[in-house]
Amino acid sequence: MKILGYEFTVDINKSVVEDHVAGQVSIPLQRIEMAGDLAPEQMESTIIHEIIEAINGLMQLDLKERQVRALEVGLWGTLRDNGVDISPLLKRK
Repeated sequence: MKILGYEFTVDINKSVVEDHVAGQVSIPLQRIEMAGDLAPEQMESTIIHEIIEAINGLMQLDLKERQVRALEVGLWGTLRDNGVDISPLLKRK
């Protein structure tokens, strides 16, 4: 997936859940890791969260976790309520 022109790999696996985290992003590695056993709605919400985290890091916005979470919930709800298919962002690599 491209984020601000950078190619990020999306890895969907179970190891992230073991740390009680649904997803995480690494800017230097250009990688998003997500838990593989989340419900579909959680997967969509989590990928949006990690995209926002990547933009936050790349643009040095210094958004706090609370702000990222608010943007995630608002954006995910808006896209979902308007029939936008987020599933292509979750392509397994």
